[in-house]
Amino acid sequence: MGPMGTISGNERRRVERKDRDDLSMTLNDKGRQLSEVQVRDVSPLGFGIYVGGDIQPGGTVSFQLRSGIESVSGSARVVWAEAFHMGFRVGLEVTGMGWFGRRRLAKLLKSDGKGGGGGFIDAVLVILALVVGGLVAADLYFKR
Repeated sequence: MGPMGTISGNERRRVERKDRDDLSMTLNDKGRQLSEVQVRDVSPLGFGIYVGGDIQPGGTVSFQLRSGIESVSGSARVVWAEAFHMGFRVGLEVTGMGWFGRRRLAKLLKSDGKGGGGGFIDAVLVILALVVGGLVAADLYFKR
């Protein structure tokens, strides 16, 4: 097995990743935006990217992943980083994203860059959230 924090050795992917060239990513490491971020492959659990600047394994970064007008934000742990001629190849594991963020990520990844798809369940969830919020507000109003 290779040294810790690199891709060398046996890979231990838990889910299939898809190559995607239609996605863009903004990446921030300790408040500084990293340059030249290129998405290589994606999964619901993480990303393989190229980064033009220095990045070290073990740290946490914040990201915004975009495809067209759709976007999702969260935080990720730098699992491995390996120097190459243009900067670093990096493996990120998504660590900070709420339930709705994970649904948006799954939808973004499912679209394969062709847009659309899967809006019905999201619409139902939004309507249910509005109804529950309305009921809570009414309950609080009438209890005064």
